Amino acid sequence: MRSSLIPQGAFKGLPTVVGGIEASLRRLAHYDYWDNKVRRSVLVDSKADLLLFGMAETALVALAKRMLAGEAFDNITGLRGTAYLAKTAPDNAVILPSFEAVSSSTDAYNKAFKIASDEKNPFSGKTLLQEHGKRQLVINPPAAPLDEEQLDRIYALPFTKLPHPSYKAAIPAYAQIKFSITSHRGCCGGCAFCAITHHQGKTIQSRSEQSVQEELERLSLHPDFRGTVTDVGGPTANMYGMRCSNPEAQASCRRESCLYPHICKHLDTRDDRAVDLLRRLRKNPAVKHLFVASGIRFDLLNRQPDYFADLVKHHVGGLLKVAPESTSPKVTNVMRKPGPKVFEQFLQKFREQSLNLGKKQAVVPYFISSHPGCTLKDMIEVALFLKEHNLRVEQVQEFTPTPGSLATCIYHTGRDPFSGELIHVPLNPNERRQQKALLLWHLPESRKDVLAALRQCDREDLITTLLGHQKQGIKQATSQARKQPKRPRKR
Repeated sequence: MRSSLIPQGAFKGLPTVVGGIEASLRRLAHYDYWDNKVRRSVLVDSKADLLLFGMAETALVALAKRMLAGEAFDNITGLRGTAYLAKTAPDNAVILPSFEAVSSSTDAYNKAFKIASDEKNPFSGKTLLQEHGKRQLVINPPAAPLDEEQLDRIYALPFTKLPHPSYKAAIPAYAQIKFSITSHRGCCGGCAFCAITHHQGKTIQSRSEQSVQEELERLSLHPDFRGTVTDVGGPTANMYGMRCSNPEAQASCRRESCLYPHICKHLDTRDDRAVDLLRRLRKNPAVKHLFVASGIRFDLLNRQPDYFADLVKHHVGGLLKVAPESTSPKVTNVMRKPGPKVFEQFLQKFREQSLNLGKKQAVVPYFISSHPGCTLKDMIEVALFLKEHNLRVEQVQEFTPTPGSLATCIYHTGRDPFSGELIHVPLNPNERRQQKALLLWHLPESRKDVLAALRQCDREDLITTLLGHQKQGIKQATSQARKQPKRPRKR
């Protein structure tokens, strides 16, 4: 989001409000990958009057009601889930290092990140204050999560579920979501690289089964519907119906993740609601196929045996997407993800159940290259894991910093803001390219970079192991790799 997107010139004198996921992630001073610098809050850069962060339905309705009642816009400053600029600091606000401090010091940046993270709980978070020059950026506490009735009311509204009319060409991604259903919002996984928690929150907010059924009825009446629901889920499909079982603990919780480093004892992971929902939807006579395509947390499935069984039997369209992201324990610790043992157990059980059902189904794993904490040696071990378990990665996400995420904080500062530990950050273009090639070790075009990585790490003994299937051209590529001088590592 940039200030040029705000139509101040066309609507002079009218208050301007910004929102959406970009506003959520950029509400504080933040590192911007594209500019390679720390930018001011988007509220400052956009010259808007008010910023709404999170999904913002309650803040938007409250703002509209107060404006309709004739209240002066400048007086509407206390809404939860909003940010505004003030000349003086409000009482009892938690002070963050200023924009000027975080833009010139990585230590100050880490301090600001940690303080802000400690106040993200919507039940107990405090107001934040960050100076931007002579102005005070005030971030009110997050809005309270929506309950089931509120969420049902929102999804009962007559959304068109159509792309914006300004798009003239076909949108491939739209075909994937045209006949999909969102069953819940929020994610308690707390992955270091993910922006969802910063926007939708950690609390799982689920619709009622009836609400989802009614949306399916509406979808089935669409003239293009042919009986296939492409997805039923949310940020993580098998979190539907999950909740914190201890409201008192939830009110003061400061954990970034309910799953890392271990599953919280207060997290209710039962799968009865999710199983019941899918079984009800399958009974709809208009439904021929009902898929779960929005991704699952495989580290929860050992606690959700009925969901796992139904998923494998009824809801996999040949390929099941999961996101281990890495199989190096050192890297998954930085990512706040489960390690390789949990993934191995899931993979074995998924294959066994599919085989017992006589189904030809496979896992499509998503991996990230060049994530903070990942070295070439780590990625070589990941490549060996993939080969050992007969997994082929066709698409690789090369880590790109997202404003507001923990991984981006580490990328910018080189340290974990919570522990202070130094973290390796792959910045060298050659290393980044070789990490990606190692995940795609099975492709002929990756051979040269794989060989270069093996040589740099003194692991030429693995050439036959990883590239033995690529007889042609290995000798020549090895010769070329040996001629290249080793490059010093950079942070």
